[in-house]
Amino acid sequence: MNATSTDPAFLFRTLAQTAPVSEPANVKPLMRMEDVVDYIGDDPATQRIVFHLCLDLIITSLPRLRQAVDSGDIPTLKQLAHHTRGSLSMLGLPSLRELGEQIEYHYDDLGAECWRQRCEALYKLLTQLSIELQEHLAA
Repeated sequence: MNATSTDPAFLFRTLAQTAPVSEPANVKPLMRMEDVVDYIGDDPATQRIVFHLCLDLIITSLPRLRQAVDSGDIPTLKQLAHHTRGSLSMLGLPSLRELGEQIEYHYDDLGAECWRQRCEALYKLLTQLSIELQEHLAA
């Protein structure tokens, strides 16, 4: 197991370094439990395992994503979009799927600035998703 799977304190310290302290109250939740149930079932133990795995992935991806956006590293951004889209698909997030596909496949169609904005949107989406996952795990 990696350190984030075995040490919850490490997980939350790392997240605190990459995510804002709080989100505005008017942010609409990304995850809908009925969609999660459709993908992984209604067993709370299974959901916790999946939520931990997804949170681990996000925590390790956010710093790489931020660095790639800041440096304009197109191959890394495409790879991270592909990886997060596939690995987090079990949460039933159409917005993640759409953003991931746009980043991975439509750089030329969108143009550099619009594409970069999609990458920023992915970063914000993953940040919000990490907060929601923490809230579900704390409940």
